[in-house]
Amino acid sequence: QDVDGGSVEFAGARVVGDGVDDSYLYASASGKGGLPSFELGAVKAQRKGGDGNLGGAGSAEALTFKAGLSHTTPEGATGYNISAGATLVSAEGTLHIRGNSFTAGVGIGAGMEVSAGWRDLDKDGDRELCARISLQFATLGACLESPF
Repeated sequence: QDVDGGSVEFAGARVVGDGVDDSYLYASASGKGGLPSFELGAVKAQRKGGDGNLGGAGSAEALTFKAGLSHTTPEGATGYNISAGATLVSAEGTLHIRGNSFTAGVGIGAGMEVSAGWRDLDKDGDRELCARISLQFATLGACLESPF
């Protein structure tokens, strides 16, 4: 719970560990930066691994609903994110190669999500431009380190 920062999160059960972040029967609401967002779901599972040059991440969701605007993208970039939708089930994977990353996913649901922004994941001083689009049945995203 981060009331001063403008967000509140509840999870009926949460498992957090080395590369693991799972939530069951969860809800979150945020008003950070004056932009509202809300997420409610039954299951969200996330896995991360790898070193600074090569790694991967995966996530899965079941019975989720989200809507909102944000200055933070799903890739952790600072920019803009808009989302609205309900998901029966979805899964996605991300491959990290140095500062670059490539995301693909599939799902069953209705809605959309669009985001774009900048980050410096590998902390080398060269920012990555990130863009992502999800139409619930498919997700595609990439972060490319500049200069391109």
